[in-house]
Amino acid sequence: MVVGCSGGNTITLTNTTAVKNFLPSKPNTNVLTQSYINPSAASLNNGLAAQLATLTLNVQFDLYDANLAPNSTVNFKDLVVDSGPLKGLTVEQVLMEGNSALGGCGSKYTRSQIRYAAAIINSSWNLGVKRNNQLTCPKSPCIKTDYSMSNSALNMIDVYPNPTMGKFTIAFMGTDESAYTIELLDFTGRLISTKAGVSIDGINEVNFDISSLPAALYTVKFNVKDLSRTIRLVKVY
Repeated sequence: MVVGCSGGNTITLTNTTAVKNFLPSKPNTNVLTQSYINPSAASLNNGLAAQLATLTLNVQFDLYDANLAPNSTVNFKDLVVDSGPLKGLTVEQVLMEGNSALGGCGSKYTRSQIRYAAAIINSSWNLGVKRNNQLTCPKSPCIKTDYSMSNSALNMIDVYPNPTMGKFTIAFMGTDESAYTIELLDFTGRLISTKAGVSIDGINEVNFDISSLPAALYTVKFNVKDLSRTIRLVKVY
């Protein structure tokens, strides 16, 4: 398996052991500055590359085995992104944009946008059952099972970059219009900042800037409906 672009740099994973050693990786999105063969997560910690590798596997497994997702009537690669900056692209096109951006061949989308979209796509289906509203079928009817926001949705929250030098984004997948609050607390539990809003169906992004705060460990607390999740955030410099 190869991710990256032929006109730039690539990562080649030659066997299952190499894949296991590379996944998962932390959510940085650096452009490859050289090509690699069988890097480990420790030697090349690149979240964009990891999500693209996972997406490649999901696409190929679906094409190889028709029974991988028996309830699905559409090839995984042909499903369409239904929200966010990459709305309208097929899964295959997202993968192409991601490989081009990762390898240094360019894309009109940011690497963070692609990484987050790929992460949500990779968690969007489970054996043909729909787990979030990131994807839709290219044409109707679309025989899938939907769901409303639950604890599964709380696993689709990302804070990046983390560690941060000040500015960071909290991204999460909404499945309906729901009131939410995001609290930032210091290591003593003292409330530093709060933001509130109403989610949209799709990718939601909330920006913070803590450049004026000291380097330390902070906690981001995300609340929606009667659900809550906390994520550790590291401020450096």
